[in-house]
Amino acid sequence: MREKDATETGIRHRSGFGTKIDTKSRTRSGIGVTKSVLVDEAKKVCGVNKRTNVTKKDNECLNFEVRKVVSKKKKAWLDLLSAKTNHRVQRKDILKDKLKDAERKISEMLTLNAKLPERPAADGAREPHYV
Repeated sequence: MREKDATETGIRHRSGFGTKIDTKSRTRSGIGVTKSVLVDEAKKVCGVNKRTNVTKKDNECLNFEVRKVVSKKKKAWLDLLSAKTNHRVQRKDILKDKLKDAERKISEMLTLNAKLPERPAADGAREPHYV
């Protein structure tokens, strides 16, 4: 039985990286192979990011400072929301007062109009007398 070399099996050795690549499972373009080699080597050198940074967890000074800044930011954000809400409520109260004032004026005018004598219209219909 004949022994296959690395190019026949689809596995080849890239000098400089020291990893074997399965070219049959990767894309045929050189970009996909090169990218995967770089990503694999970066994982070996830097480690895999699992969304937790252990060095930040262990650094109490950094945690304290970060917590202080984050709490200041959160307080400022809540103050802003509170101010916006207060402004909105004040605007709403002003509009309610204006509406009540307009309704009161309308009702006063209607009662005044009801007290005035009516004048006959030219076609015989009665119309209210406006001052």
